[in-house]
Amino acid sequence: MFQKKTEVRTHKKLNQRIRNSTVTISIMKKVNELAEICKNCGLPKEICVCGAIAKESSKIRVFAEKKSFGKWMTVVDGISEDANPKAVTKKLKTKLACGGTYKNGRIELQGDHTYKIKKLLVEMGFSEEQIEM
Repeated sequence: MFQKKTEVRTHKKLNQRIRNSTVTISIMKKVNELAEICKNCGLPKEICVCGAIAKESSKIRVFAEKKSFGKWMTVVDGISEDANPKAVTKKLKTKLACGGTYKNGRIELQGDHTYKIKKLLVEMGFSEEQIEM
């Protein structure tokens, strides 16, 4: 009977150590998340302004091209890499309900959406002056 009590005590101690170590690990993860610093501006990732600066500095051209078999394609050209063009592509595809891709530094959307693109880009944070139709 004495052995069972010591086993129970050791299990309680082990459980307490495990709880303490998981708390320590979760605290360390939070510290590491807070300590992430942007490589470009040197600010913490939470308040990084690189994306906003990239959105303001680029000149964006929007035009439609006729592809093979008479299909139209809307092209958005001039979005810099700092403005996260893949996320912009995904949002445009969702809002316009069309297919498309980002390749060779430009966004290609299936169909002629030139009349809607400017409004959507302004909603995403790009200024109206930098969008050229």
